[in-house]
Amino acid sequence: MHSKIRKYVFLLLIIVYLSLASAGFRGFSFAAIQIKKGEIELTPTSILTGETNSFSGTRINEAGAVEQQRERSLTYFSQRDPNYGRTTGRAMCASETGGRPFVETIEYSGCGPVSVAMILSGYKDKKITPLTVWNDYVEAGQTYCGTRLTSHINYLRENGFTVSSPIQCAVGNVCITMMDNFLKAKQGRVLLMGASLGRDSAGKCSRGGHYFLVSEIKNGIAYIYDPYYGYGKPSHPVAMDQLGWQCVAWGWFIVIDTK
Repeated sequence: MHSKIRKYVFLLLIIVYLSLASAGFRGFSFAAIQIKKGEIELTPTSILTGETNSFSGTRINEAGAVEQQRERSLTYFSQRDPNYGRTTGRAMCASETGGRPFVETIEYSGCGPVSVAMILSGYKDKKITPLTVWNDYVEAGQTYCGTRLTSHINYLRENGFTVSSPIQCAVGNVCITMMDNFLKAKQGRVLLMGASLGRDSAGKCSRGGHYFLVSEIKNGIAYIYDPYYGYGKPSHPVAMDQLGWQCVAWGWFIVIDTK
């Protein structure tokens, strides 16, 4: 009796083995698993180490728990930083006080490239500095004792960002409302604004142009990453009315999608 049972069990095991073999069973290979989240592919190695093959996005730590990496944000730089503020370009600039012309510097005319560097360092590569962007602009002949808005548009697009065409914005409250609407329409947006902040000899707010970044609007106040007037501030962004601007005559801005 027992010998018959053993025989039936043995035959059953043979049948199961043959069935699995014919189905292509080769064992369960962990190395064959790949977990996808959006555009990020997490391989078994990344699951074990907590690393991903992309800087941002969702990651899986060693315990297998899903965690969200810290949100990227703008990196504050100042054109007045002594480490690079005196770096020169190629253009000769006229003195506002009637003195001799002088070679442009980041401190004097680098507000545009420095603002662009804040975006690239914060959202593309932390190794990017104002010197990186300034040198690219100088090499391409895009500095003229100041920089053009179209130069910033082209440079940001070449670096993978979606950038709008220039938008004119000339009236105070209307401009604030426009900027607020653009910022709230999509997460991860920042505005690069060109405006006049100084008074001319007649007291009109039109002397000189200046670039800075607008990251949010709260209670009708723009919060700014200002490469010149923000120097020495303990944190950023800074409320517009805390920057010591003489006045503000809004001009043109562009919308940059960082995500």
